[in-house]
This record gives sequence, C-alpha cells and structure tokens, in this order.
Amino acid sequence: MSESGIISIKGQIVEVRDGERKISRTYTYGYRTLIIRTNQGQYSVLVNTKKINKYGFLPKVGQWIRVEGRLSASYGGLYEGSIDYLSKLEHIEPQKHKPIKKNKNLKNVFSPIITDKSILVAIYKGVCTLEALISRLNINDYMDVRYMKNKLKRLVHTKHIIVEVKNGKEYYRIRNH
Repeated sequence: MSESGIISIKGQIVEVRDGERKISRTYTYGYRTLIIRTNQGQYSVLVNTKKINKYGFLPKVGQWIRVEGRLSASYGGLYEGSIDYLSKLEHIEPQKHKPIKKNKNLKNVFSPIITDKSILVAIYKGVCTLEALISRLNINDYMDVRYMKNKLKRLVHTKHIIVEVKNGKEYYRIRNH
C-alpha cells in the first residue's frame, strides 16, 4: 500500500543493529536499524533512539511490528529497501505461518526457521555446498535462500565458519578452535 511516497508494512523483526550518524560537525544522533521480513521481502527501518520511547516499546528480534514511513528503494537489488521518517511504529500480534505446499501428494510444509544456530547445525553434519545446505534446511523460497546467504556471509565474517573454493564451487565447514 504505497501512496505519495509513504508505505505501510507489517512483518517480523529478524535483526536489530545500533549505530550513529553524524549530521554536522557538532550534531550526531544515534539510531537503531531494524531488519523486517515481510511477505514481499526484507526492509530495513531506521529509528531515531531519542524518539524510541514515543512508540511505547523496545523493538526486539522476533517481534511483529507495523511500520509506516518513507520508502527509499534498493539500488539494483544490492540491499533491501529502507524506510525512514517514520510516522507509525507499533507492536502487533504475531501472524500465523501459512503452510507452503510443494506437491499435491505431500503434506503441508511450514516455512523453515533460518538462524545462525540452525545453519551451524546443518554444516556441523559435514562439509557442504550451498545446494546441500538448502536441502538440509528444507528451503523452498528464493527469499529464504537470499536471507540464508546473508547469514552465511555474517558467519564467515565473524569467523564461525570457513569457505573453501574447489573447482569454482564453495564448500562451507565449521572452524576448528
């Protein structure tokens, strides 16, 4: 629902980041970035920390929220679209997961839960490729694959897992301490 540059979305918070932005030499403000996962994709929401008490709750991972604000589109799909200049941020009741049907002969399969822990458990079973990881986590949707790739990059960056490239194919394994 988008009109005159204002968008309203509802989704689940999957990540919370803190930061600060310098406006001028003398003025810096803190902000909190919320990564929201919706049916249409992922959005990042920029919330000024001085105004966070105005909304009546502290945003945490796993909460469902409704956001209204100005949308800045992503550039070429390199990162998610961002919402700033918020006019509404409210906590809502969680939505029930809609089952995804793979095949008429199969029973309903719910969308997978992708966390750092579930990825590490799937890789712990042995060295695996991206395709093997997708099948181990039962991922069917391309948005879930994209989200999992972002999680993998973060795990590699934090040195929890190692990526080895053999014959142009990436293999993931857990770092031995």
